[in-house]
Amino acid sequence: MEPLALTDKHLDPTPKVLQTALQDSFSAYMQLEAELKENGIVIEWRYYNDGKAWLGKLLNKKNNLGWLHAYSGYFTVRCFFMEKHREAVAQSEIPAQYKEAFLQETFDTKLKPIFITVHSTEQTTDVHKLINLKRQLK
Repeated sequence: MEPLALTDKHLDPTPKVLQTALQDSFSAYMQLEAELKENGIVIEWRYYNDGKAWLGKLLNKKNNLGWLHAYSGYFTVRCFFMEKHREAVAQSEIPAQYKEAFLQETFDTKLKPIFITVHSTEQTTDVHKLINLKRQLK
């Protein structure tokens, strides 16, 4: 994976900055942001010194559902799951390619991510399925 975009600590991820970084996938970002907001989920942007980049935290009230990472020309949405969630992931509506990658992983840490790379508005449906799964689990 290439390096993260949005690495300037002093340059807030405004819509104009995001449009420059995300390029053709900016419309997918805007659509996703609006749809998430309709469902009570906000993207809270913050600069993280450990990764030296701005990341978007997906918040449902105070619950962190996942992370949005911006790259040059696309973005990813990552949600983290525990070992005990394997069955729920296997039974979920998220596309098979994401399930299989997760289910084939061995758990050497407490949490493992499922991430979806978004280049177009059609892929936001998969992101909603992932986020809805995360919302349902405790």
